[in-house]
Amino acid sequence: MVAAVVAVVAAGPLEWSLRTHTADVVRYEVERTVGASGDVDVRLGGWPLIPQVVRGSLSSVTVTLETTTCGDLALDDVTLTGSDVRPSVPYVHDLSVRAVVSPEAIQAALDRDGGEDLDVTTDAGRLAVTAPADDRAHPLEVSVVDHRRVTFAVDDSTPAGTDLAERIANLSFDTSCPASFGWIDAATVDDAGIILTGHTAAAALYEREAS
Repeated sequence: MVAAVVAVVAAGPLEWSLRTHTADVVRYEVERTVGASGDVDVRLGGWPLIPQVVRGSLSSVTVTLETTTCGDLALDDVTLTGSDVRPSVPYVHDLSVRAVVSPEAIQAALDRDGGEDLDVTTDAGRLAVTAPADDRAHPLEVSVVDHRRVTFAVDDSTPAGTDLAERIANLSFDTSCPASFGWIDAATVDDAGIILTGHTAAAALYEREAS
């Protein structure tokens, strides 16, 4: 019993050092792959870490990016949660993604796509657009196509065939990211903007650096 306690205490500095080093490696690879801006936080689940590293598989890894750009859109508060993560491959058995597209990011994408005369806002968990022809905020519906593209449509309160309805129907923004975390399943709206969520299996957390 005493020997076991001594072994655990002695392994403490090694555990801490290995945990810090492994988190730094994951952080570097994710930053290199996606060009993240701002803070990138990496948390390693499971204890102790030493046997996980020995077998080459981390039980869980959570990466939080302050901001990055995927395809046409700037994403904020990106959270990647992976299980059975194998950094050397790099392979993730199971990966969940959550990211926020702020109204400002949507507006910036619109401006680049010829929609600089449209004004995007959120109110009470609804996304809306205002056109110069009228002052009414037209509610927008958001959907995901092919897991890597966000599309928009006006809801039934805006008559079909109007100029605004046609313009919005033609809006489509790419959300592709390197590796697998551009894989989006759903888009919902709250006051923060569009919430993108996704889940995939047998994914790549980051791209292997070319030798």
